[in-house]
Amino acid sequence: MVKSPIGLNLCSWNANGLLRRRVELRIFIEKHSPDIFLIQETHLRPSHTFTIANYTCYRNDRIINAAAAGGTLILIKKSLKHHCLPTPPLQAIEATNIILTPQDHDPVSIVSVYIPPPLTITYLQ
Repeated sequence: MVKSPIGLNLCSWNANGLLRRRVELRIFIEKHSPDIFLIQETHLRPSHTFTIANYTCYRNDRIINAAAAGGTLILIKKSLKHHCLPTPPLQAIEATNIILTPQDHDPVSIVSVYIPPPLTITYLQ
């Protein structure tokens, strides 16, 4: 977990299948209470519901393959002022975007990004 410059605790996690690991996630959240949790490889489908008490959930599910794969999600504490940004069409990566709008700081963009193999950041440049 990392504390951001504006004093928030952020986590990022490649879940490799969120539904089968939701108990593990809930235990971690109860223990550490992160303000924002970025999750990659959720493997969620639009038909799946996923909620965590006291958090707002934003997600983008991969829906082009028959097999569950990919997907990104952001959990943010309901007490934090923010809004979701629509994700533009992306070719090689998957992402979910929010904007934090704290009263005493400039807006901050937070993005949960997944780059599926065999792609690399170098390839995307």
